[in-house]
Amino acid sequence: MVASTVKRCPHRGVALSLGTVSQGLIACAYHGWRLDGTGRCRHIPSLRPEQPVKTAPARTYPTTDRDGYV
Repeated sequence: MVASTVKRCPHRGVALSLGTVSQGLIACAYHGWRLDGTGRCRHIPSLRPEQPVKTAPARTYPTTDRDGYV
């Protein structure tokens, strides 16, 4: 299976490998921004629920899941 992987948070450039998975999204360890597999930011904790998330997407890279490794 080929997928896209986001490597760094577009906000502060923190490696997302330091973060966690939260509600199916990658959560940055620095400020908790949550990004989907396409690199689009879906949640910013400091915004009110009615505020739209307006950010540039993070750079993504093609990956392959093989033998249990990405």
